[in-house]
Amino acid sequence: LIAYPGSQNLDALISKTNGLSNKSGPFDITIYLGDVLPDHNKPGPSLDLDIDHPIYFTTGASSKESSEPHDIKPNFSYLGNYGVRTFPNGIKMGFVTGDEAILNRDGDKIIAKLKDHEDIDFLVTYQWPKTLAQEAKVFLGNSIVDEIVRITKPKYHLAVGSSAGKFYERAPFQWDDGTITRFISLSKFGSKEKWIYAFNYNLKQDGKVALPKNLTSNPFE
Repeated sequence: LIAYPGSQNLDALISKTNGLSNKSGPFDITIYLGDVLPDHNKPGPSLDLDIDHPIYFTTGASSKESSEPHDIKPNFSYLGNYGVRTFPNGIKMGFVTGDEAILNRDGDKIIAKLKDHEDIDFLVTYQWPKTLAQEAKVFLGNSIVDEIVRITKPKYHLAVGSSAGKFYERAPFQWDDGTITRFISLSKFGSKEKWIYAFNYNLKQDGKVALPKNLTSNPFE
């Protein structure tokens, strides 16, 4: 399950995803995209609710947490600014901050860190890659994200693009090694566009997998 709360809607979204987990789950993992926690000088969420399913998030456009991963409370975990996390079910997720100061400063380090990992299932970024932003004529995009996409070849790339977010689901495309990537961007909780997305993911795909009928050429090649 993926969702974009926006930094002022965290308590409400936790309540929503708790209900969805109880009704339609349990979900293996829940990932919150974009800015999750408010600026330090603004009122924060109460976080009084018990969270009954694991939720993970990274930094959005600004780094409000430290660079080190830590648990905010049980089942609510901050992953850090960038890196790779392998979950108990075997899903491997690469994640990159949306703070452009960190991207510009540590771009080479981020790329080197992610390059060491193969078979990335999910890639979580804040910005869209510049290639897809130009293709869809939405946002400016970030060329460092393009390079990260090229080296990780994720099965799913998840993003928001801006503080308001934008729902967009691009047709899948294929890399030269046969990997198929799907790009999904979400709008912010409370908007009229889609801000939550649940899907099944087959970690081990044995044998030949039928190609999606809407498969396109790879815009990154």
